Amino acid sequence: MKKVILAAAVAIALAATSANAGPIVIRSTGSSPAETNTGVNGAVSGGQQTVALSPAHGSWYSPAGRTWVSFVNNYSPTPGGQSACGGSLICNNDWVDFFHTFELPVGVFTGYLSVLADDTADVYVNGTKVYSRAPEYPIDPYATCAGSPIGCLSATQAVINIAGYLKTDGSENLFRFTVFQENGTGFGLNYEAQLNAASVPEPGASFVLLGTGLAGLAGAARRWRRRS
Repeated sequence: MKKVILAAAVAIALAATSANAGPIVIRSTGSSPAETNTGVNGAVSGGQQTVALSPAHGSWYSPAGRTWVSFVNNYSPTPGGQSACGGSLICNNDWVDFFHTFELPVGVFTGYLSVLADDTADVYVNGTKVYSRAPEYPIDPYATCAGSPIGCLSATQAVINIAGYLKTDGSENLFRFTVFQENGTGFGLNYEAQLNAASVPEPGASFVLLGTGLAGLAGAARRWRRRS
């Protein structure tokens, strides 16, 4: 019986310790096999590699640790003029779907997904649209990018609660970003999700939980011995 008590107490302590492991961060890097895209207007069957932009546009907001990504290694594959495209890789009114796949441990998670884009983007989590693009040009002027979320400036970052859309049964999660080219120069995507296990114990709770577990299990053992 003592072995059972010890094993259960260790399990309680380990559970509390693993729950205290900090947030899971999922962000755009341009280097992960989990990040792919469809090419312009979905033209690439099976997708192509997503790449880090080097350099990124000098006017774009870029929070610490995050990278602007695209389907080419250049921040401005954009048209000369509003209607003529010439030989540019992406034209006004074109779009590219970007994807990021990942798995989460079994459990319940809370979390937010922060998204920036030039010019703007729709956002989907596991097939459900969780945020819609800014209004089309010229309703939104698109001086640098969209003037309202989702755009490329600090004030136009969208922060989206995605807790209710995550899969935590061991199956794959999917972020999808449909990024639109609207006006001017520049095309890219920048995002980060911070996900936390729900009801995470406070630091040091593992020791409190361990003591509580031992006391409770010891009491149960005494009652079991008396009945025996």
